Amino acid sequence: MTLGFINKSTTEGIATLSLIEELVEKNKIARAERLCQNLLSENNDEPDLLVCMSKISIKKGDIDSAMQFLFKALAKAPRDEKLKFELAQLLYSVRSNYPEAAKASLAILNQISDNQVLEAAKLLLAKIFRESNYHEEAVLNLKSLLNINPDNDKAHLEWAKLLIKEGKNLEAFSKLEKSLFLNLNIAEAYFLLSEICSFKDLSNNYVQDMKKTLDFKKLSRLEKSFLNLSLAKVYMDQMDYSNALEHFKEAANHKNKDINYDFKKDQDLLKLMESAFKEDLFKAKKENSVTNNNSELKSFKPTFLIGFPGINQDKVVKDFLENHELEYLG
Repeated sequence: MTLGFINKSTTEGIATLSLIEELVEKNKIARAERLCQNLLSENNDEPDLLVCMSKISIKKGDIDSAMQFLFKALAKAPRDEKLKFELAQLLYSVRSNYPEAAKASLAILNQISDNQVLEAAKLLLAKIFRESNYHEEAVLNLKSLLNINPDNDKAHLEWAKLLIKEGKNLEAFSKLEKSLFLNLNIAEAYFLLSEICSFKDLSNNYVQDMKKTLDFKKLSRLEKSFLNLSLAKVYMDQMDYSNALEHFKEAANHKNKDINYDFKKDQDLLKLMESAFKEDLFKAKKENSVTNNNSELKSFKPTFLIGFPGINQDKVVKDFLENHELEYLG
């Protein structure tokens, strides 16, 4: 499908779907939505366009609409396994709000057999199992995927994530090397390298490759964020904190734009927290513990953790909570 009537000077001859997806990736949501709706007005049952509208809805935070667009697309093409995969991805992404969605996602992924979609399905299955701490199942899916395509760079990257989670950094390094050998421009691979390696020598080949990759024009905001975090870690290792801070700032800027970060929303949230976390709240909790004959009653004190783009932040927070015997509220 090609486009030649919205703005001929800029879009004639450009593949429509590619253009819309590029706009969505760059967070130019309003333009992407207008383009998609114009095309849907002429062909309202085109499944690929409905998938694009689903992705736009996800970016807008409208999960219900995203789901409706996907179901409408599946109604038009019930045997299209690519559409089923899109639905599985969406279901897994909303698992925190709808726990049953994760099971539904697994069920869909395990039914996919189309070779064109199978690699992506097995990769997502491996990710789901890794994040759920079912490491053996994750490895089985990665091995199966690599049997289909030994040169799948994302499979080696996913395996590296699993090994890092298990504390096997040397083996993870080998997988990351393989991933970068297959595709020298994987931003996330450099980010993971920065987590497990020390870069005291700026002449390191990987550091040069990071910089070259960052110069590419066609990078998503997430990729730019990964690369800036990687270089921030490099400069931290070099004790060049001024350059490190600049890259941390760049990473934060790209991430904020990627998620449509709104500072005012955080200000409003802080005010809400200030109004909710009053002394009476913890006094009531303490009195309730006494009523329930809690012999190991401890004082309650709220602790707020403020995040900053960094390396392995999830592990740092987890260790902090465990070491200080804190109760995680959200």
